[in-house]
Amino acid sequence: MALWNWSRVEPRWSFVIDTDSYAGNFERELCAYVTGHCDEYGGHRSGRYKALYEEELPHNPFQHLIDYRVDDHGDDQINRAPMSLAPTPGYGNDGHGNHKKLSFGESAKHPAYQSVAIFLRRKPTYDELRVLVLRANTFPALPKEKPWDHRPAILGCRLVEELTTLTSTPVHFEPNA
Repeated sequence: MALWNWSRVEPRWSFVIDTDSYAGNFERELCAYVTGHCDEYGGHRSGRYKALYEEELPHNPFQHLIDYRVDDHGDDQINRAPMSLAPTPGYGNDGHGNHKKLSFGESAKHPAYQSVAIFLRRKPTYDELRVLVLRANTFPALPKEKPWDHRPAILGCRLVEELTTLTSTPVHFEPNA
């Protein structure tokens, strides 16, 4: 008798926006502008961007697409969020916050977190993906709300499918061994 039914393990999806800057400075604002969603902690930071989303997309095409997962952003608190920082392919961090583009074959001590992963409940349709990409590419042109607001360059967008592999290994020990 199985304790869990793992016969239908579904993939998890994320829409990832790669940028040229440390994403911890704008991940909530970017997510709110692109999808209309933000975590509880960043509501005060992203309110204007969520309002822009609601003005521009009053019909909310992502209402049933965005997922919330438990995530630790490392600087605030652990909570359920629609986004997280993600490592950016081809970039590294020296461990002191200095990011750089890596040459072919070069590795870095640490990954550079210049990307924002937005969690999805399912694989997006072509039309949903198109709107996500267009909105992500519009973010850098938005006017700054505060002098310290950062507008990164968007390097590209990716759709990530996360698959779970389950391996079960019987373990037996002889008594008194």
